[in-house]
Amino acid sequence: MRIVFLSYFKPIDRYVLQRVSQRWEPVGLVQVLPNAETSGRPAKPRANKPLMTKVMRVLQARWYDDYYRRMDDRLGRVLFPHGIAPLPIEPLRVPRGELHSDATLEAVRAMAPDVLIVSGAPILKPALFGIAPIALNIHLGLAPDYRGEHTLFWPLLNGDYDRIGATLHRLDAGVDTGPVLARVYPELEEDDTETTLVVKSLKMVATALVEFVLDTQRGRADQHSGGFPVVREGQFDTPPGGHNIRYADRSLAHDVALSARRLIGNRPTPRPARVERFY
Repeated sequence: MRIVFLSYFKPIDRYVLQRVSQRWEPVGLVQVLPNAETSGRPAKPRANKPLMTKVMRVLQARWYDDYYRRMDDRLGRVLFPHGIAPLPIEPLRVPRGELHSDATLEAVRAMAPDVLIVSGAPILKPALFGIAPIALNIHLGLAPDYRGEHTLFWPLLNGDYDRIGATLHRLDAGVDTGPVLARVYPELEEDDTETTLVVKSLKMVATALVEFVLDTQRGRADQHSGGFPVVREGQFDTPPGGHNIRYADRSLAHDVALSARRLIGNRPTPRPARVERFY
């Protein structure tokens, strides 16, 4: 099985790669290098917005950039208590803006992947992910219910505890809209936070990924299996709806609201872990 892994290679992505590498040695790694001018991904303030609004949005975006950097540090210590190991092979390093260039596409074709695994990466076009017969994405959130960014934070904020988890799905041209192969629901405890849910969900979805690739090798799955192929836009609607959450949709007011709800006892309802498979 020729596996190519495409990612920014943050700690959570390296954990998935480690789990995959325990079974198969990847034939290629593609490391996406963020464009310096878009590293924070804040939405561009509209020209007619008041100056103070523009300033607050920029400051807020920077605060969340730092928030996720600190979370990455915590996740790295939890997932790799003895330190993060170097990548198993030298990656092809590609600036984000050049992911779909002729040179990048030719380099990935030369890797001849049977399976392309994506974990932590920008939106890819069919010209790239279509090179592999099987292209899979790890999404920390329950797709299609919660797609895009902050997809473990929003169900916590909404008290939508039944839809906390992660998804293994096929890549398509949308944002986390590809056919779902597996959805994992981690064990919930009252004191769970966004960070603890990332760890629990990540470990389960990495297992689901390995099991799917193994099942593909055994002839129990193919490139056509998967559920939830249709997504219609809606605000946190029921399946097959969902909402594409942008990086800039989260604000400090939302975090304050979540903290206040936790203080008055609005916390996750304990439940056991479970897995749904759609292949």
